[in-house]
Parts: sequence; C-alpha cells; structure tokens
Amino acid sequence: IAIMFRNVRWMLMPLVVVHLALIWTKASMVLTGLKLSMVSSPLVALVTVIGVSTVVHFAVRYREYRSQLEPEHALRGTLSHVGPATFWTILTTVAGFASLMVSRIVPVQSFGLMMSLGTFLVLMAIMGLISGAILLGRASSDPMHAPGEDKVAGFLNWIIAAVERHPWWFALSGIAALAFLSVGTTKLESATDFTDNFHENSPIVQSYNFIAQKMGTTGGYDLMIDSPSIDDPGFDEFIGKISQIQRELLEVDGVLGSMTLTDLFAFMQNRTGPQPTEMMDRLALAAVSKLTPSNLLKQIELREPGLVYGFWNKQRNVVRISVFTGDLAGNQAKLDRLEAIESIGRKYFPTARTAGAEILIMFLVSSMLSDQWITFSVAVVAIFVMLSSSFRSIGLGLLALVPNVSPILIVIGTMGWLGLKLNMATAMLASVSMGLAVGFSIPYLYRFRHEVRFGNDFDSAIRRAHGTVGLAIILANLALIAGFMVLTLSEFVPTVQFGFLVTIVMLGGLTANLLILPMLLRTLRYLWPSSLEA
Repeated sequence: IAIMFRNVRWMLMPLVVVHLALIWTKASMVLTGLKLSMVSSPLVALVTVIGVSTVVHFAVRYREYRSQLEPEHALRGTLSHVGPATFWTILTTVAGFASLMVSRIVPVQSFGLMMSLGTFLVLMAIMGLISGAILLGRASSDPMHAPGEDKVAGFLNWIIAAVERHPWWFALSGIAALAFLSVGTTKLESATDFTDNFHENSPIVQSYNFIAQKMGTTGGYDLMIDSPSIDDPGFDEFIGKISQIQRELLEVDGVLGSMTLTDLFAFMQNRTGPQPTEMMDRLALAAVSKLTPSNLLKQIELREPGLVYGFWNKQRNVVRISVFTGDLAGNQAKLDRLEAIESIGRKYFPTARTAGAEILIMFLVSSMLSDQWITFSVAVVAIFVMLSSSFRSIGLGLLALVPNVSPILIVIGTMGWLGLKLNMATAMLASVSMGLAVGFSIPYLYRFRHEVRFGNDFDSAIRRAHGTVGLAIILANLALIAGFMVLTLSEFVPTVQFGFLVTIVMLGGLTANLLILPMLLRTLRYLWPSSLEA
C-alpha cells in the first residue's frame, strides 16, 4: 500500500483499522469466553484481508473525487457512494463466516463467530477513523497513483474490449475451465493422520516415524466389553470368549495385536516364557496354573492391583481390550477397520463398543467434508438474500452469485488435482471463499448502477465500473497476495495450504468478476432488463 499510494495516511490507515478490529475482537472473545484453537490461526490474516481491501476501495474512489473537489466534498462523495457498497460487502462477508456456525465441529463454529465479529468490527473501525484520518492535520491526504497504474488501466480496457468482441469464446473457455476443476473435486481426500499437519522433514514427523518403525504400531483403539461380576459363575466362560475375540482380531487388516486380562493371566501362569528350574518356583507355578481365571484375578488384584486396573474396572464391571494398529491409507480404510473390530466384539457381546482419541479424529475428519458443503449451502442462501436486498433486485442477486461461486470450484478443484488433503483449516474454505469473493462483485455492481443513474449508457457504465472498481480490485489483490504468501513459511501445513489457497481465491474472484460479470450483465440486459433498473 505504501508503494501504491505513496501517502503516509493511507499507508497507516489499514494497519490501524486491522489492529483496532483485532483488539476489539479479542477483547470480545475474552468477555464471552471464546478461545483460540488450531482452526482459528487464520483469524489475523483474514481480518487483514478484509481491512486492506476495504481501505483500497475507499482510497481509489476518494482519489477520483479529489481530482475535482475539495477534501471535505470528496470525502462526502466517497462515503455516500462507497459506504453503502462497503456496508453490504461486510454483511455478506459476515454471512459467509456465520455459516460456519452450523458446522458440527465446535472449533469451526467458534471460528465462524470470531470472524463474523471481526469482520463487522472492521466496518466500525473504518467508519470511525476515515473522516479524521483524511481531514485532520495539514499534510496532504491525497493518495498518489501506483507505479504502472496506467498499464493496469490499459489492461482493464483491453479486457472489456476483448469480452465485447468475443463473448462466446470467453464463456466457453470459462465453462471448460470450471468443468475441468469440477472433476478435481471428486479427487479430494481428507487428512487422516496427525502427521499430515506437518512437513515431512519436521522434528515431530521424524520422531513419529522413528517410533512407528521401532515399535511397529502407530495407534490403537480400546474395545470396551461389559463383564459379569467376578463372583458370577459365568465369569470364567466370559474370559474364554475374550480370548476368542483376541484371536479373531488378528485377522482384521491393520490390526497388529491386542492386550487384556488374558495376557496378564498367561504371564502369571508363565505360559508365555521359559519354565522355572527351581523346585519352589515350579511348585508355585503349578499352584497358580490350577487357579480359575476368577480366582487368579482376585489373587493378582490383592497383591498387585495396579496390574489389573488398566484392563478391568471392578466398580463398573467393564473389561478393556487394547487393540494395537498399524497405519492404513485413507480415512475410509480406517473406518472399515474400526467397524470390523466393533463387529467382532458385538458378535460375542452385543453391548461391546470402541473408544479412544483416534476414533474422535477419524469421525472429525469424515464430518469435515460433509460440513463443508452444508456450510457452503447456508452461505449461498444467506448471501443471495443479502445481495437481492442490497440491490433490490432478484436478478442482480442471482447474477452476483455466479462469479462468487466460481472461486469455490477453483479452490476445491485445485486441491483435488494437486493432491492437497482436506484438513480443519482448508475445510472452511468454501464458506470463507464465498464471503471474500463477494467483496469484488458488490462494489462493481454498485458503481455500474451509479453510472446508469447519472445518465450513462449501458456500455459506458460497464467501462467506468471496470476502470475504477476493477483497478481497486487489482490493487487490493496485489497487497493481499503478498501478505498471504507469507503464511507459506509456516511449519504448520494447514496454515501453509490456507495461505496458498486463499491466494487462489483472490485470483479466482478477480478473474471471475473481471471476465464473467460484464458478460452476465449483458445477458441480463436482454433476458431481464427490468432487473437492472435502479
């Protein structure tokens, strides 16, 4: 921004706006008890995106007015024309983030609330600061022209002229590109391992791989089985069924072994080691070998209760079988293994169930993909209602929706083709992308309708909107892409992917609005001309 506008006021304004919004957001989180989590790591970056892009739109329009008016009148004109567009842009962005609150994942819900609050506070900060930042003091408040801005303007004129000359070529090219990327959405997979969140050469992954190679196991589950009382006559038969379950578990793909009370009994009865040589030891072993499982368990509990508590809860009469597992590729394979383990347990005991932290992670991963489409659907409906309300036109609401849905396919399709896996950060991209991309369309359409109101013909109105708002979009994108690429330096893979993919969202939204939106306006002009009326 310093290079673009070469003015200290406009350089400091987005920094102050973002900083204030973040302070207010974090203060609100403290007061309401909201907590940061792994999912909320993009909070600062996204608030920065919204703050910077909004300030850039104000700067470009203010500079346009200053070429003809005094600062007070230029500011008044900027607020009267950019203010409503900014208000509805912020509201639709809030709707995109608020859609995350319907997710079944609590950290994602909290992040949606945080970002909704932070986005709205960006608007409060800008409206509270912009008048004083521009009018106070004697130093000039006029933003300068960015280096090469004339070439950007020429490029925008070339784009609109090319679209006018070859509309069908651009339409078919866009449809083909979206179709190609749509195929990529079918290749999208979820990250199923904790190590997927870190680079392969990171210390935590190297340590994890070392333990997996040496120990032969990378995880496990607990199979919980309700047991009869130790004094129940059927307790010994119950232990026999536990042994049968352990034998059948070894036939499940990805199961390396298991451990429970039967292994403790075998150790005490020395069935798994060398036979003793001393006479007293052999007599003691012979005595122990004759004990029934229930009596042996009582003896062990009496002398070494710590050996028992890990596998048997006496108060609740529950026996635990610790199942050791190896690595399997894909979340579905792990879910199938879990179902097989539970099925074997329920074959003998209908109330058998599995437990463990790894199960929570698996179901968390499996719900992320479905939640993404649910939250996206809610975002689309909410944003459509707001777009139609802001323009007082269902036709323009539908029209503005099309170029903002495109970045979603671009992002998710790119992830599928590049083999990037869905994680807790990237699972929010559909709704986040919708909220960010809509910030390109609303100022564009507001400027178009403003030009129409003031007597410009249809073609002139599009060119004016393209040359002014299009320039602001490009300048904002340059600053935002530079900022988001910094996230790729992180050691945390979801943060790296989020920064990279949001950059694609920015470029996708830019391309869609500069190419698709003018074509859609021309189509709507012929199919539904009344919808373009102010």
